[in-house]
Amino acid sequence: MASPMGATFGAGFIAQFISSVIYGMTLLQAYRYFKHYPKDQLRLKLFVLALCLADMVHVILCTWSFHWYLVANFGNYGNLTIPHWTMNIQTDANGLIAISVQLYNARRVHKLVNNKAVTAVVVLLSLILGILFIYFSVETFILDDFLLYSKLRWVICTGLGCAAAANIIIATSFCCFFRRNRTGMLQSDTVLTMLTFYSINTGLLTSIAATLSLITFAAMPSNFVWLIFFWVLGRFYVNSLLATLNSREVLREMICAACNCLSPSVHMTTLRVERTPSLPHHWPRVPISSQFANDCGCRTHQHDDGITYIVR
Repeated sequence: MASPMGATFGAGFIAQFISSVIYGMTLLQAYRYFKHYPKDQLRLKLFVLALCLADMVHVILCTWSFHWYLVANFGNYGNLTIPHWTMNIQTDANGLIAISVQLYNARRVHKLVNNKAVTAVVVLLSLILGILFIYFSVETFILDDFLLYSKLRWVICTGLGCAAAANIIIATSFCCFFRRNRTGMLQSDTVLTMLTFYSINTGLLTSIAATLSLITFAAMPSNFVWLIFFWVLGRFYVNSLLATLNSREVLREMICAACNCLSPSVHMTTLRVERTPSLPHHWPRVPISSQFANDCGCRTHQHDDGITYIVR
């Protein structure tokens, strides 16, 4: 082979080990979600289950491929340059996870920010990512040689670029919304700052992994160094979504503690939104989506500007 074993199957082995460890975190997060949020909507629970199954399928495909190369065909050096079918379709499993989570986040952007243009851009980037990953899988069956992957450099680079761009747009949309709705009052601005940092952190790992995978594949398309970042990309997407869902109780307690809007003894699944016809002007108001207010159970008010606020 043109590339040494350390940069090909050695790097792939490291990628498989790291992604398997992070998959263990996925299972832990999934267990915590289904245990603590049994009253979530059925479609949301099915969505989480489907993502976990897709993540499991990707881990199985990666493990199967390396077993085929390094165990079943041990000593058969001619097979080391031939892509096994599991290697060819593992990108589709990762792509499906990325698209699903990005579309879910696009829905969140639409409901919170209510910007159709931003939502459309995120959806378009996600669809381009999916199409390119499918195209990559088809082409790998046709080329049938790892050393010819350099011909597909533009496919992976464009697809991962779309993934990174979508993550950045989503995080930026949330941050701009929270910044635009600052009131100048300490309590509400503290909550908005907390939500801003939270929005950035949920997309940070996926953006970094997508960017590093793009750079390494563009520089070294004939080895497997890029898989170290690409194989963990799907794990990061699933874990970021599960972290978002699992942190709702903590966020609700922090927001309500800052706004002093309800008794901490009330469980969030039993709460409902209360609307008040009028509010004193000195009450601090925190802009928030109606869906998030329902999830958190905070007392809200529909202001004349059309924005729902949580209030003291």
